[in-house]
Amino acid sequence: MGLKRTASLVFVGSVWPSEEVLTLLCVARRDWFRDKLVVEVGGGMTCLAGVTVLLTDGNETSVQNVARIRDRNRPLFGTTDVVASRLRWTEPTDVASLRDKFDVILSADCLFFDDARDALARFILAALKPGGVALVVAPARSGTLDRFQDEVFRCGLRVVRLERYGALLDDVIHSHRSNPTFDPDLHLPVLLELSD
Repeated sequence: MGLKRTASLVFVGSVWPSEEVLTLLCVARRDWFRDKLVVEVGGGMTCLAGVTVLLTDGNETSVQNVARIRDRNRPLFGTTDVVASRLRWTEPTDVASLRDKFDVILSADCLFFDDARDALARFILAALKPGGVALVVAPARSGTLDRFQDEVFRCGLRVVRLERYGALLDDVIHSHRSNPTFDPDLHLPVLLELSD
């Protein structure tokens, strides 16, 4: 596991460009989250975008790592209530307990498993409060983003697709492009903004 410092926060794990873009988008648009109940799903080993939210992943090791990150960063945020929890959006009981609960759902780079992509779309539809928004950031990855978007349409959600985010985020993406291992299909973040 690597250790990375970003803006004085400590993260243990690796960070993909989609996670970084979602995090910077959250910081740039803090007003979107004021007085909202927010969940980050499939946050992996870092749940990078989550600071004052319910942070989840289906993998217990990832959840334990996120809890350690939360505890290390707690002095920066005072008494902020951040919960790290296991959530499997493929499990009907997990989904049922969160029906119409969240104003904002965050997800970064969670579309690569064929058997979970459709379940994620259905989870977002179920867990999003009326008038809520889900921000899903992922690369095209051999059509997985398009297949997820198709499933979201079938679920009846509206989609706004963004590939340019403004100067700050475009600079971050440009810095990734300069890496010789950068592959746009695997690394170029695309934002889907989902709503009912």
